[in-house]
Amino acid sequence: MGFMKAKFENFKHVYSYREIKCAKVCAVIFLLMGSGVTYLGMSAIWEGIESNGWDTVEGEVLVSNIEVNSEGMLSPVIEYSYHVEGFTYQGDRVNIVNVSTNIDSLAKIIVDRYRVGDRPKIYYDAAEPSRSVLEPGFHWGMLLYILIGGGCLMVFWLLVSLVRYGRIEGN
Repeated sequence: MGFMKAKFENFKHVYSYREIKCAKVCAVIFLLMGSGVTYLGMSAIWEGIESNGWDTVEGEVLVSNIEVNSEGMLSPVIEYSYHVEGFTYQGDRVNIVNVSTNIDSLAKIIVDRYRVGDRPKIYYDAAEPSRSVLEPGFHWGMLLYILIGGGCLMVFWLLVSLVRYGRIEGN
């Protein structure tokens, strides 16, 4: 087995001190990004599952249109109001994770589903009535956060491997 280890040592890549330092900094950045995005994804999935059990009340759609952001992405904008225990609340979430799209028909489908004056069922958190959605539950778009976070964590792992198994120039 010692023979195999010696052979492996001969194939280690040699990096400069600067390259190793850069890899360490990048590894930390990817670790933080990956952890943060994965946490957001897990939180969205948890809230989506939790929203299935929220109370419901009839609301009213106040705004229903499509906005275009600076990158040209389309966002369906749906704003609604609802009453809970004598208080009026306003919400703007169709589902737990509102997303933008570059496909006109997808944004139009949502806007057509919720027209101004419609009286849809609003799902709200009884413990915090200002938290509400029109469409509760898990949505596949939530997995995008997990995939992006997982990708960042994979790059972190690769950078750590590079630092761990590489040699510094001159050693």
